[in-house]
Amino acid sequence: MQAKFRNGLDVLKKPSENKKRFKTGPQEAQGDSMSQALMESAAEHIAESAHQASHAASAIADAIEDGVGVVRHAAKRGGDVAEEFLNETTKRLQRHPALTLAATFAIGVSAGTMIGWIMRRR
Repeated sequence: MQAKFRNGLDVLKKPSENKKRFKTGPQEAQGDSMSQALMESAAEHIAESAHQASHAASAIADAIEDGVGVVRHAAKRGGDVAEEFLNETTKRLQRHPALTLAATFAIGVSAGTMIGWIMRRR
């Protein structure tokens, strides 16, 4: 009985010999051509997937590049607008010094009153 058990283990241990033992003639050739066709099909699918992934990566890189360009343009435009606003404000303050002084005094008094009111509440 132990001899039969060992033979069973030998069959399980050597899969390459099992293939030879169970395949015969035309079945073996048909199995090889099927597995070869399956492998070729898998290789084609892998190549197609890699090609599609490459296109997707290229599209993503283009989108990022376009986004960076838009952000740079917006930042430049924002800087230009801020500089223009500052220049106009400076010119307006220089044209109306009395109004500038009165507005500054009113803002200071309002801020001081509000801070004093908040401190009293606590």
